[in-house]
Amino acid sequence: MMKLLQFFLFPFVLFTKFTTRIDAASNGSDDVTETKLLDGSVVTRSPVKDQANLAYDVREMVELLDSGNHAEAQEIYTLGKYSLQFDQYGNEIPQKRTLASLSQNALAGKFKNEMTYSFHLFGLSGKKSSKLNDHSTYAHDFVMEVLADPNSGRIAAEAAVALNLWMYVVHEMWDAVQDCLNAVEADQTESYLALTNNQGKGVYAIDEAIAYYIGSDQQGGSGNGFSLYTLVQDAGDLFGKNSPEAEVNAAIKEFYFEARTAMSFNDACTTRSNTVENLYSITIKMVQKMYIPLVQMLIHSLRAEDGVRTQMYAYAIIPQISQCKSDTFQSLKALLLDREEYFKADFEKIIGLLQESYPCLGITCADIGAYRTDEVAQCADPPGKLPLAGYSPTSNVVEESRIDLDILQIRSLLLMNKVSAADMIYRWGKNSQSSIGSNGPFLSLQYLATTSMRSRVDPFYDQYVSYHDSEVYADAMIRSAMEGAGKWKSVTTGQLSEFVSKTLQYQVMFIIALAYLNEAYDEICDENNDKKDIDAASHSWDIGAAFLIGSLEGHTEGGDMNNGLLHWNLVNNMADKYDTLNSNGYAKANSQLEDLLYAGKGELRAYDCEDVEDIGRKMATIIIMPIVQAVIAYALQLEGQGIGSSSADLAGGEAIATAILPILAYYEPQTAEVLVRNMIMDKDTKPVIDGSQAVANALYPLIDQFGIECKDMGDISGVNACSSSNTGSTSNADIVGRSGILAFLLIPLVFSISHIMQ
Repeated sequence: MMKLLQFFLFPFVLFTKFTTRIDAASNGSDDVTETKLLDGSVVTRSPVKDQANLAYDVREMVELLDSGNHAEAQEIYTLGKYSLQFDQYGNEIPQKRTLASLSQNALAGKFKNEMTYSFHLFGLSGKKSSKLNDHSTYAHDFVMEVLADPNSGRIAAEAAVALNLWMYVVHEMWDAVQDCLNAVEADQTESYLALTNNQGKGVYAIDEAIAYYIGSDQQGGSGNGFSLYTLVQDAGDLFGKNSPEAEVNAAIKEFYFEARTAMSFNDACTTRSNTVENLYSITIKMVQKMYIPLVQMLIHSLRAEDGVRTQMYAYAIIPQISQCKSDTFQSLKALLLDREEYFKADFEKIIGLLQESYPCLGITCADIGAYRTDEVAQCADPPGKLPLAGYSPTSNVVEESRIDLDILQIRSLLLMNKVSAADMIYRWGKNSQSSIGSNGPFLSLQYLATTSMRSRVDPFYDQYVSYHDSEVYADAMIRSAMEGAGKWKSVTTGQLSEFVSKTLQYQVMFIIALAYLNEAYDEICDENNDKKDIDAASHSWDIGAAFLIGSLEGHTEGGDMNNGLLHWNLVNNMADKYDTLNSNGYAKANSQLEDLLYAGKGELRAYDCEDVEDIGRKMATIIIMPIVQAVIAYALQLEGQGIGSSSADLAGGEAIATAILPILAYYEPQTAEVLVRNMIMDKDTKPVIDGSQAVANALYPLIDQFGIECKDMGDISGVNACSSSNTGSTSNADIVGRSGILAFLLIPLVFSISHIMQ
């Protein structure tokens, strides 16, 4: 009876709760159910006039600062004047909405799990997760510092827009995503109470976002206002991007209309729709567009040698680059955030580093434009077929290669304990705008971890599925860790971050890279495929290469030892540890892998399937060897740890061991148990309890089975995987012939790794 009553009352409760909030927000405003902005070209579905009126506070701050009255300007900033607030009954309250509160709300946890704000604190803290709280109110702190300087002019008002308002608009969009997600989860569990507590499923939040962004009395295509819309107009005018409305402003309006449309359907934010995914992708793209004016104004300030504005816009955009290539961020931080003044001689270097960051920020050279026509020329966006660590694809796989940025950002967010934000990137993607298996604009790691295409990797896939008793084994491990199930409930953020990122790197990406190499083979060599599409085969081969190498390796021969994240980087790092680098400073194995990638594509184009199979077997050996080496390296690091250690390496060691365990268990179940006992985390057991040499010995069957010469495996700190073996021999036990590029485990291995690396 109670459930039936809840069912009939639910629509009334939801309507009452939502309209109470709307009425409370609109009491005292001209509009009751909507707000007209930008000459009526934008009409919200809820009353947000008071939010738009915050622009009047900025206007009055400008007037006071221009007259040198910093004290009264500070009063407007901290106490407010024009943006009214109301209680839950619609009665006006004495406290006004203030520009200061937009930043100070962080102290109450308002932005707690939002990825854009989290990356900003990550950058300001120098990527030290323990120091995030030191920068919670960075925007407010900057404005107050400038207000205290009587010679700062109107910069405090500009900072209130570029720092406080900018992040709060972004917050409102993330709030809409979270409201919608809450509604989906409530619908899933039939939680009527939860369904009534999501602020209109995000409708109100997106209306607030556009009201803050545009501001009251703003005219379309004009710089007459005092909110973000006018800041964007000013920036666009400097870079020739207005006609008359700035391209960014036009895009933001379109994103608002897209979001509003997504929310207009009856089944919006339910399990029967993909509204939350749509809102998520709209928010990501909107934030990317909002980076553009910050970059433009930083370039303008640098060129004008305006020290305070340079500091302000550096403060606004450089911390966001902490989600990108680490070396690039650290260089920009040193040049712009760590110094008290900007040196003109660094201009070209700074511009180059900024431009390096554009792809990671989701923007292009064309988005930024040329500063004052020819003062700073528009940069050229890189071509789609640039080399990946020296390997030159013949098709465009730039977007696929950027999947490593998702792993990098998930790792950082988990290190900051921002699990829900990390989960969004895992589920819906962020950086790779690839059409591969995607329902939205981004390729997601969860798709790669669960796609049936992985079954092409025969026999690895079957070994993984059999060992874990799950077809989505990697996804299950990642979700279990992020949800805090079982032992993951009590791990440190460092351990969680390390386990999830290493699982993505060396289980998800390892298998999917091999799957695409195998697809390339099947395009040409599968007897049941009559099309023989060489272009499709070449593209699949290039995707496999992109998933092995990644974007963070850069374009130069050998890659980037410090920044890469995928298998190529593991090979380089293990070569460094095991002293098998070539004369150019990168792994001999990667040099050979590059040659094999070229050779494999050539043989595909020549329709020579037998040679492609041989190349596949050689590649597999090179790919497997560094995983074995990494397990031993982790064992060495961990054997000195005590029971209950909080070292992140414990989780990294488990992830890398789990990448090889199913294969080892297939050949030698007993030695696989040695790996489990020593490398899988257990709070009540000392790590590597049998010692690192025992772990190395347990791995010998794989070295033997894959035909890896012991002298090429090498040793590390005296630990040798072949110490108790008949070195140099290879075993072909239980081998049965099978066709296909990745049937290397079941075909006689008639080559040696030493021959490959000569």
